[in-house]
Amino acid sequence: MKPSKAKILATAMMFGAFAQTYQKEYYEGEKHFNKEPKEPIIPKGHIHYWFRANGTFLNEKQSERMLKEDCVFKCFALNNKNAIRKFNLFKKSTEL
Repeated sequence: MKPSKAKILATAMMFGAFAQTYQKEYYEGEKHFNKEPKEPIIPKGHIHYWFRANGTFLNEKQSERMLKEDCVFKCFALNNKNAIRKFNLFKKSTEL
């Protein structure tokens, strides 16, 4: 049994009307964006490192503290070797 052209047309109009209302609501809806800076996602097993200009560093496992003015570079790394490598790349790119 073949559907009539009227039934096909009615179904198509119904879908078309639904598509128009959905599209209209999507584009006219209010957009709320949170512009506050987000905390960086720390990869599992990584440690936060803070470097001074002379190359000395502290990590989150040490009990010492560093002033914000002293810190010139911070990064996440698996170990000291990788952190020092990242600092050297930073130092080379900025020419401290």
